[in-house]
Amino acid sequence: MIDYSPLWKTMKEKDISQYQLLKGGIDNKTLDVLKHNGNITVLTLEKICKICDCTPNEVLCFIDDPEETQSTTKAASDGKIASKPKSKSRAKSKATQ
Repeated sequence: MIDYSPLWKTMKEKDISQYQLLKGGIDNKTLDVLKHNGNITVLTLEKICKICDCTPNEVLCFIDDPEETQSTTKAASDGKIASKPKSKSRAKSKATQ
């Protein structure tokens, strides 16, 4: 899951307001998406980095989503996640031996 808390910290440290983001080309809808840790485009990330004079690491970070982890673990234990099939080249070499 993406977390934009580094953005708010960076903005506070650099004394950058949401208004400055708006003037830099980030619209209200995108600000709302950021507040709710939604998805943004790489172009938007680039704009934010330019406005804040920072790197992407100062805008976002990745955190584990407990719901996603639980559902993946449950699916694996239920056998719903298939294992990777053997490649054909391996199967051929075993057949010729």
